[in-house]
Amino acid sequence: MKDLRSAEYYFGYKTRSRFKEYQEYNGNDRQEIIKDLIKKFWDTEFISGTPERGGNYISMISNLTRKDDEFLVPFYEKILINWEGSTLNDENFKNKEYEVYTILEPYAKLLGKKIYPKFLDIIENKSQKINKDKSIIVECLKQICRLSGINFFKNFTYEQKMYASQIQDEYLPMKELKRWQQAGYPNGNDFKNFGKVYSKLTNTPENEIDENIQRIYLKLKRKGNFDDPIFQLTTITKPNCDLVKKLIKKYDFADDYKYFLVNYDVNGFESRDYLLLGSSELEKYQLGFSVDDKGIMLEGWDQDMVVIAMNSLLGDPVTISLKDGKIYTSSIGMGAWKYTKVKNNFTKFLSTL
Repeated sequence: MKDLRSAEYYFGYKTRSRFKEYQEYNGNDRQEIIKDLIKKFWDTEFISGTPERGGNYISMISNLTRKDDEFLVPFYEKILINWEGSTLNDENFKNKEYEVYTILEPYAKLLGKKIYPKFLDIIENKSQKINKDKSIIVECLKQICRLSGINFFKNFTYEQKMYASQIQDEYLPMKELKRWQQAGYPNGNDFKNFGKVYSKLTNTPENEIDENIQRIYLKLKRKGNFDDPIFQLTTITKPNCDLVKKLIKKYDFADDYKYFLVNYDVNGFESRDYLLLGSSELEKYQLGFSVDDKGIMLEGWDQDMVVIAMNSLLGDPVTISLKDGKIYTSSIGMGAWKYTKVKNNFTKFLSTL
């Protein structure tokens, strides 16, 4: 192994194996290496005109940080102070943003739940001063979720999770955070079932619906979709029986789609072409198509059509006909609604995703 005491060796990492090597290093002089990297960071940070190099150093420092590295707290706090004192007009603002984003996880690792007031202050005050990029706000919220066991993202829609770094202030869960703060930062158990797999996803498939859902699940699993308990874009779970009963009573769905609703709640699954809707989101997506926000039927929409998916690129509704169970798509912004058949049934449609 090369001389791991050299900070320059760390800076020179180019491969995944080298990256792993310095993360796992456990020598007695590990903290000395970090201190050397800190010195080099301050030496290069906007002084020698190489902020990119400084960013590399801070990334390495963050990745080497462990829970007992208390000597790093002042360093991370100085990074935060530098950022908080800057403005959007600061020519180095973007570099400072990158630095802060990089240190939030290790900073939270060091301070644990003592970080709550500081991160809440960032979320509440800084979000008003940033135009579009909310990456730092979202990362602070993620760290609070991990430490508290409460998923403050649970009411985010698929689109809000997908584009969280550009989330508008009104969609941030400020009321929930305030209540949690006033209650004294209690712990939650929103992630108690993390890692548990819905039995239907591993049982022997009974039909083509099961086969296709299992295919989708395995593909998402390989991509690491289920690795993060906080920010899963797609969930495949056991449906809410009472909700499904209401849906089936309201809509006379074809048998294959009815089977899908009774056995699966698929949320946030977006293929190359379509976003598939689960039972918990189905009614929400009828708004603006078949009914308005007061539940009044909209003129021009065929009331035998129920939205079950959305075109990922165009935002066009994909519907199932209550008359024949066939799947149709319609184009928005064309005046009158016209329905073009996509597949003969839901099973065939699911097989294309």
